[in-house]
Amino acid sequence: MVIDGVSSRRYGQFMRGLSGGIGVLAMAGFFWLAVAGWAADCRRIGAPPWTKEYVPAHYSIWAWWVAFGGMVVLLLGAWRVRRKATAFRSSETLQATDSDRRMTRRIVRTFLLVAIAEGGMCWLSAVLAMNYHRQDLLWPGMSVAVSLHFIPLGRLFRMPPYYVTGTLGAAFSLLTILPPQQALTGSTRLMLLGAAMAPIMWITALYVIRNSDELAQRWICESAP
Repeated sequence: MVIDGVSSRRYGQFMRGLSGGIGVLAMAGFFWLAVAGWAADCRRIGAPPWTKEYVPAHYSIWAWWVAFGGMVVLLLGAWRVRRKATAFRSSETLQATDSDRRMTRRIVRTFLLVAIAEGGMCWLSAVLAMNYHRQDLLWPGMSVAVSLHFIPLGRLFRMPPYYVTGTLGAAFSLLTILPPQQALTGSTRLMLLGAAMAPIMWITALYVIRNSDELAQRWICESAP
Protein backbone atom coordinates (compact mmCIF):
# COMPACT_ATOMS: atom_id res chain seq x y z
CA MET A 1 0.00 0.00 0.00
CA VAL A 2 2.84 2.42 0.85
CA ILE A 3 5.31 2.60 -1.96
CA ASP A 4 7.79 5.36 -1.21
CA GLY A 5 9.36 7.36 1.59
CA VAL A 6 7.07 10.36 1.27
CA SER A 7 3.95 8.18 1.34
CA SER A 8 5.37 6.22 4.27
CA ARG A 9 5.92 9.38 6.29
CA ARG A 10 2.46 10.70 5.49
CA TYR A 11 0.84 7.35 6.26
CA GLY A 12 2.53 7.14 9.64
CA GLN A 13 1.83 10.76 10.48
CA PHE A 14 -1.82 10.37 9.53
CA MET A 15 -2.23 7.20 11.61
CA ARG A 16 -0.71 8.86 14.65
CA GLY A 17 -3.10 11.77 14.37
CA LEU A 18 -6.03 9.46 13.62
CA SER A 19 -5.40 7.40 16.75
CA GLY A 20 -5.49 10.59 18.80
CA GLY A 21 -8.78 11.58 17.19
CA ILE A 22 -10.28 8.17 17.99
CA GLY A 23 -9.20 8.58 21.60
CA VAL A 24 -10.95 11.95 21.81
CA LEU A 25 -14.14 10.50 20.30
CA ALA A 26 -14.01 7.57 22.76
CA MET A 27 -13.73 9.91 25.76
CA ALA A 28 -16.41 12.24 24.37
CA GLY A 29 -18.82 9.32 24.13
CA PHE A 30 -18.01 8.39 27.73
CA PHE A 31 -18.68 11.94 28.85
CA TRP A 32 -22.01 12.31 27.07
CA LEU A 33 -23.34 8.94 28.21
CA ALA A 34 -22.34 9.67 31.80
CA VAL A 35 -24.04 13.07 31.52
CA ALA A 36 -27.20 11.42 30.18
CA GLY A 37 -27.26 9.08 33.19
CA TRP A 38 -26.77 11.95 35.62
CA ALA A 39 -29.52 13.98 33.92
CA ALA A 40 -31.86 10.98 34.05
CA ASP A 41 -31.32 10.69 37.81
CA CYS A 42 -32.01 14.43 38.21
CA ARG A 43 -35.17 14.06 36.14
CA ARG A 44 -36.20 11.12 38.35
CA ILE A 45 -36.30 13.33 41.47
CA GLY A 46 -37.45 16.47 39.65
CA ALA A 47 -34.22 18.43 40.14
CA PRO A 48 -32.25 20.44 37.56
CA PRO A 49 -28.88 18.96 36.51
CA TRP A 50 -27.02 21.86 38.11
CA THR A 51 -28.59 21.15 41.51
CA LYS A 52 -26.45 21.08 44.65
CA GLU A 53 -28.77 18.73 46.49
CA TYR A 54 -28.10 15.04 46.88
CA VAL A 55 -29.18 13.01 43.87
CA PRO A 56 -29.57 9.24 44.47
CA ALA A 57 -27.60 7.32 41.85
CA HIS A 58 -29.81 5.04 39.78
CA TYR A 59 -29.42 5.43 36.03
CA SER A 60 -26.01 7.06 36.34
CA ILE A 61 -24.45 3.90 37.81
CA TRP A 62 -25.39 1.81 34.79
CA ALA A 63 -24.60 4.61 32.38
CA TRP A 64 -21.13 5.01 33.90
CA TRP A 65 -20.23 1.33 33.53
CA VAL A 66 -21.54 1.11 29.96
CA ALA A 67 -19.72 4.36 29.12
CA PHE A 68 -16.50 3.12 30.67
CA GLY A 69 -16.68 -0.23 28.85
CA GLY A 70 -17.36 1.43 25.50
CA MET A 71 -14.52 3.88 26.01
CA VAL A 72 -12.04 1.11 26.82
CA VAL A 73 -13.00 -0.86 23.70
CA LEU A 74 -12.54 2.19 21.49
CA LEU A 75 -9.25 3.14 23.16
CA LEU A 76 -7.98 -0.34 22.34
CA GLY A 77 -9.03 0.32 18.75
CA ALA A 78 -7.12 3.62 18.84
CA TRP A 79 -4.06 1.73 20.09
CA ARG A 80 -4.32 -0.70 17.16
CA VAL A 81 -4.45 2.20 14.73
CA ARG A 82 -1.46 3.76 16.49
CA ARG A 83 0.52 0.53 16.00
CA LYS A 84 0.12 0.95 12.25
CA ALA A 85 2.22 4.09 12.55
CA THR A 86 5.21 2.33 14.11
CA ALA A 87 7.21 2.89 10.93
CA PHE A 88 6.83 6.62 11.44
CA ARG A 89 9.09 8.48 13.85
CA SER A 90 9.04 12.17 14.68
CA SER A 91 12.68 12.36 13.61
CA GLU A 92 11.56 11.58 10.06
CA THR A 93 10.24 15.13 9.81
CA LEU A 94 13.88 16.16 9.47
CA GLN A 95 13.88 14.35 6.13
CA ALA A 96 10.63 15.96 5.01
CA THR A 97 10.43 17.86 1.76
CA ASP A 98 9.50 21.53 1.51
CA SER A 99 5.96 20.57 0.52
CA ASP A 100 5.73 18.33 3.62
CA ARG A 101 6.79 21.22 5.84
CA ARG A 102 4.32 23.59 4.21
CA MET A 103 1.55 21.05 4.66
CA THR A 104 2.46 20.53 8.33
CA ARG A 105 2.47 24.28 8.99
CA ARG A 106 -0.91 24.62 7.29
CA ILE A 107 -2.36 21.78 9.38
CA VAL A 108 -1.05 23.22 12.65
CA ARG A 109 -2.26 26.74 11.79
CA THR A 110 -5.74 25.59 10.73
CA PHE A 111 -6.07 23.25 13.71
CA LEU A 112 -5.24 26.09 16.11
CA LEU A 113 -7.73 28.42 14.41
CA VAL A 114 -10.46 25.80 14.64
CA ALA A 115 -9.65 25.20 18.33
CA ILE A 116 -9.77 28.94 19.05
CA ALA A 117 -13.11 29.30 17.25
CA GLU A 118 -14.52 26.30 19.12
CA GLY A 119 -13.36 27.67 22.46
CA GLY A 120 -14.80 31.09 21.65
CA MET A 121 -18.18 29.61 20.76
CA CYS A 122 -18.22 27.54 23.97
CA TRP A 123 -17.37 30.66 26.00
CA LEU A 124 -20.12 32.62 24.27
CA SER A 125 -22.63 29.83 24.97
CA ALA A 126 -21.71 29.87 28.65
CA VAL A 127 -21.93 33.66 28.91
CA LEU A 128 -25.32 33.84 27.18
CA ALA A 129 -26.75 30.94 29.21
CA MET A 130 -25.68 32.47 32.51
CA ASN A 131 -26.64 36.06 31.65
CA TYR A 132 -30.12 35.04 30.51
CA HIS A 133 -30.54 32.50 33.34
CA ARG A 134 -30.92 29.64 30.88
CA GLN A 135 -28.53 27.12 32.36
CA ASP A 136 -30.52 24.43 30.58
CA LEU A 137 -29.09 25.71 27.27
CA LEU A 138 -25.45 25.81 28.38
CA TRP A 139 -24.49 22.27 27.37
CA PRO A 140 -26.59 22.17 24.19
CA GLY A 141 -24.93 25.42 23.08
CA MET A 142 -21.47 24.02 23.76
CA SER A 143 -22.45 20.84 21.95
CA VAL A 144 -23.28 22.86 18.83
CA ALA A 145 -19.79 24.41 18.94
CA VAL A 146 -18.05 21.10 19.48
CA SER A 147 -20.05 19.45 16.70
CA LEU A 148 -19.39 22.21 14.18
CA HIS A 149 -15.64 22.00 14.73
CA PHE A 150 -15.66 18.56 13.05
CA ILE A 151 -16.62 20.09 9.70
CA PRO A 152 -13.44 22.15 9.08
CA LEU A 153 -11.39 19.29 10.50
CA GLY A 154 -13.04 16.95 8.01
CA ARG A 155 -11.97 19.24 5.18
CA LEU A 156 -8.47 19.67 6.61
CA PHE A 157 -7.79 15.95 7.05
CA ARG A 158 -9.88 14.70 4.09
CA MET A 159 -12.21 12.90 6.52
CA PRO A 160 -15.76 12.55 5.12
CA PRO A 161 -17.00 10.88 8.36
CA TYR A 162 -16.31 14.12 10.22
CA TYR A 163 -18.78 15.97 7.98
CA VAL A 164 -21.49 13.54 9.03
CA THR A 165 -20.49 13.74 12.69
CA GLY A 166 -20.49 17.52 12.69
CA THR A 167 -23.81 17.81 10.86
CA LEU A 168 -25.64 15.24 12.98
CA GLY A 169 -24.18 16.53 16.23
CA ALA A 170 -25.13 20.13 15.46
CA ALA A 171 -28.61 19.07 14.31
CA PHE A 172 -29.38 17.05 17.45
CA SER A 173 -27.95 19.82 19.63
CA LEU A 174 -30.19 22.41 17.97
CA LEU A 175 -33.18 20.12 18.40
CA THR A 176 -32.62 20.20 22.16
CA ILE A 177 -32.21 23.99 22.14
CA LEU A 178 -35.29 24.95 20.10
CA PRO A 179 -38.12 23.64 22.33
CA PRO A 180 -39.24 26.32 24.83
CA GLN A 181 -38.39 26.04 28.51
CA GLN A 182 -41.97 25.06 29.33
CA ALA A 183 -41.80 22.08 26.95
CA LEU A 184 -38.57 20.53 28.22
CA THR A 185 -37.13 20.60 31.71
CA GLY A 186 -33.39 21.13 32.03
CA SER A 187 -32.81 17.52 33.04
CA THR A 188 -34.85 16.15 30.11
CA ARG A 189 -33.05 18.44 27.68
CA LEU A 190 -29.63 17.33 28.90
CA MET A 191 -30.62 13.67 29.04
CA LEU A 192 -31.76 13.71 25.40
CA LEU A 193 -28.63 15.58 24.34
CA GLY A 194 -26.29 13.11 26.04
CA ALA A 195 -28.22 10.10 24.74
CA ALA A 196 -27.90 11.45 21.18
CA MET A 197 -24.29 12.66 21.26
CA ALA A 198 -22.73 9.54 22.81
CA PRO A 199 -23.66 7.17 19.94
CA ILE A 200 -22.70 9.81 17.35
CA MET A 201 -19.20 10.01 18.84
CA TRP A 202 -18.81 6.26 19.23
CA ILE A 203 -20.19 5.29 15.82
CA THR A 204 -17.77 7.76 14.23
CA ALA A 205 -14.88 6.22 16.17
CA LEU A 206 -15.88 2.69 15.13
CA TYR A 207 -16.15 3.71 11.49
CA VAL A 208 -12.75 5.40 11.56
CA ILE A 209 -11.11 2.37 13.20
CA ARG A 210 -12.62 0.01 10.65
CA ASN A 211 -11.68 2.19 7.66
CA SER A 212 -8.38 3.66 8.85
CA ASP A 213 -6.35 2.33 5.92
CA GLU A 214 -8.81 3.65 3.34
CA LEU A 215 -8.86 7.04 5.05
CA ALA A 216 -5.07 7.09 5.10
CA GLN A 217 -4.94 6.30 1.39
CA ARG A 218 -7.36 9.12 0.70
CA TRP A 219 -5.18 11.49 2.70
CA ILE A 220 -2.00 10.44 0.90
CA CYS A 221 -3.59 10.84 -2.55
CA GLU A 222 -5.35 14.14 -1.89
CA SER A 223 -2.49 15.75 0.04
CA ALA A 224 0.05 14.96 -2.68
CA PRO A 225 1.60 18.09 -4.22
